[in-house]
Amino acid sequence: MNFIVYEPASGRIVSAGFAANEEQAAMQAAAGLAVLVGAYGLDTTHYVQDGAVAERPAIALVPVSLPIGGQAVPISPPLPPGSVVTTSGGPALMSEAGEVLHIPTSAGAWTYDISPPWPWQPGTITVIVEA
Repeated sequence: MNFIVYEPASGRIVSAGFAANEEQAAMQAAAGLAVLVGAYGLDTTHYVQDGAVAERPAIALVPVSLPIGGQAVPISPPLPPGSVVTTSGGPALMSEAGEVLHIPTSAGAWTYDISPPWPWQPGTITVIVEA
């Protein structure tokens, strides 16, 4: 039978596996963790909510195109409060309205990584600057 080991406070999936019975599945959880038997989910896309596996919410990020020297880029839909946006490994300058304020001055594609608070799934948005 499938089982999931998870953190009860957050629902974050720590591991998943298969056991012959419920007792063997229960032995897989260290102190402070819980086991959900008969369930399957991936830690990257699922979590445990109210005793059941649920899909972590995702942000439907849409690529943005703009001309060189364009205005701030609104990220749609708005990001959950507490989200961190990075580009090239460093923080991206963002407005309170969730707009990327630094616009590259040469043509190309720039990738911004979105790290929202738990349980949201992280995402990536591409900003294409056209000559």
